[in-house]
Amino acid sequence: MTVCGSSWQPIEINRSIQAIHSSTKVVKVMTDAGIGYLKGMGNPQGDQALSCELVGTELAHMVGLNTAPCAILDVCDIELVRADNGTVGFGPAFISKELIGFPGSGEQSFFKSWARPDDAALLAVLDTLICNEDRCPPPDALDPRPNWDNLFFTQSGQKFDLIAIDHTHCFSEGEIEEADLGPAYIENPRVFGAFPEHRSLITDEAVDRAISALEIIDARRVEEIVGSVPREWGPTKAKRDEWARAIVMRASWLQGNLYAALTRQFRLGLD
Repeated sequence: MTVCGSSWQPIEINRSIQAIHSSTKVVKVMTDAGIGYLKGMGNPQGDQALSCELVGTELAHMVGLNTAPCAILDVCDIELVRADNGTVGFGPAFISKELIGFPGSGEQSFFKSWARPDDAALLAVLDTLICNEDRCPPPDALDPRPNWDNLFFTQSGQKFDLIAIDHTHCFSEGEIEEADLGPAYIENPRVFGAFPEHRSLITDEAVDRAISALEIIDARRVEEIVGSVPREWGPTKAKRDEWARAIVMRASWLQGNLYAALTRQFRLGLD
């Protein structure tokens, strides 16, 4: 069962609250089920960015990370003006529920307040699986600076839960339909999502547990996730089949190769 729409499913948009300056021109809206952040069709990153958002979010939840409740919501009979003065296209949109919290930071003192410190390693495993350039790129990236806005924290008792958000810039630099999902993706050795500031959290035990989380990724579940992407967003059926196979193959490849790559990157001196 996919997580999108399972715990929160608005039916209609009541009004626009705020147009946000972001790559996909998110619009904050009021729905019949509360406030949400909507990424719609016709956005500057292309409709297939929404496909990546949905698949990336589902995979984050599958491996055990916290994600914001999300849903597919049809935009119709309402004009939503974006920050670039364009309008959100009619049709299915990706919407995530507003959570009360704050973005991440590299403050070492804050790491002691994480409710689940192992999530630092798990985040690196997820982002490496989906080749997420938009959270913490590999050290050899043209701009390797971390994007702390794509880490979000909500309060959990006296500590804070990490929420994995924003997966539109994953799998490929361009549209999935044109992406090379062969060995260039499946056996990509670069490590994504490994914030240098998280070094104290990424222990050998945490790395082991995080990589073990990839065992849950199987063909049936991934096919269900990719198959849940609205047809209007693309890609084609043939490309979806290729995409699902590639994700499963990459998960398998990483189980045998990611441990060494993370070890080298963090110089943990693990056996």
